[in-house]
Amino acid sequence: MRNILIVALVFIFFGCTEKSELKIMNLKCEYNTNPLGIDISNPRLSWILEQNNLKDRGQKQTAYHILVASSQEKLAKDEGDLWDTGKIESDHSLNVAYNGIVLRSGTQYFWKVRVWDVTGHVSAWSTSSSWTMGMLAASDWKADWIGATEKSAMAGMGTGFRSKSEKNANAIKWVQVDLGKEEPIDRILLYTVKFFHDSVPYYTPDHGFPLRFFVEVADNPEMQNAKRVLDHTEKDYYPPGWPHCRVPIKLEEGFFGRYIRITATKLRRESNDEYWFGLAEIQVFSPTGRNLADGATVDTSDSLETGEWSVTNLTKYFKTEESKAVLLRKELVLEEKPVRAIAFMSGLGMGELYLNGRKVDDHKLDPADTDYRKRVMYVTHDLTDRFRKREKCPRRNPRAMDGMTSTSGISGI
Repeated sequence: MRNILIVALVFIFFGCTEKSELKIMNLKCEYNTNPLGIDISNPRLSWILEQNNLKDRGQKQTAYHILVASSQEKLAKDEGDLWDTGKIESDHSLNVAYNGIVLRSGTQYFWKVRVWDVTGHVSAWSTSSSWTMGMLAASDWKADWIGATEKSAMAGMGTGFRSKSEKNANAIKWVQVDLGKEEPIDRILLYTVKFFHDSVPYYTPDHGFPLRFFVEVADNPEMQNAKRVLDHTEKDYYPPGWPHCRVPIKLEEGFFGRYIRITATKLRRESNDEYWFGLAEIQVFSPTGRNLADGATVDTSDSLETGEWSVTNLTKYFKTEESKAVLLRKELVLEEKPVRAIAFMSGLGMGELYLNGRKVDDHKLDPADTDYRKRVMYVTHDLTDRFRKREKCPRRNPRAMDGMTSTSGISGI
């Protein structure tokens, strides 16, 4: 009878499975919770452990098990159809790289994890989390660039001044503004020409702006005893890109002057080995904020006066910083509510996306500002819950910020 009792007790002990007291929290993919627009092929997964029993000291993770599934339903059934790591002996809980089936652009993936503690007990599964892929290859982009026409895009700023073309990049060109009398000057703003090329779907923010130049201020037109307030003659200079496309010059307090001259010492090549100097607008502000250059007389080394190019545009105050944004709008009707709707928005400038009259997020100044000659960013929006069946929906309703024209693309809806 005693032997039978011992066997029964052993059976009861091994028949019970103890759960670990460790609780898995704060699941993240690439340092974000349920992120959108992940554009690396092996995203990194992380989690944090929380100890429920404070008396059980010295606990830590000794192994983990990750499941990644193509649907929430499969994950709920503990099916990792994309990646099932099995039990991995490791205490790593930060930046565990995905190593399953190849991921696809624009697709949402679901995952969860469980761990083993120092006593060998396994935790409960974590709550599920997800991530949505961005665009993994340039060929995934199916959108077209959209934007204002050339005429309306240029209307808010004017084309401005353009020198005659030269075959030599080191030809000296200059343009000079006469304020009419000596004035107190607080700052000078040089606006580069924003020019649209038919051959490429974007605006160049530095069209004709010299690679090397200097700016002087004097009280006489011959610029005798002029004070040089900006000097970029030692190495090539590239002005800031969108949204500003301007070169600011802050002057010291109590500075006075009448003539402002910009001298180009190395011209930018624009086409067919032709070099010239172009500038959209010059603004000269007093300490009280008045634009002293508004309507001021302009003198130049030479000027191309044709079409929209004219020195008179150089001091025509278009209030560039206050110019209105371009609004782009389209409607569509859905026969069925979409299972998934993702918008990838990109643009040379900053924009906001609206759907059914409501802004889709609380972000400002998206996408991030970059040098558009090298890189253009995009933003991912999940619009699934914002569409309704058989209702007209504005598809694209961005508002470019900071007075810029937004030339943007949208894909994936």
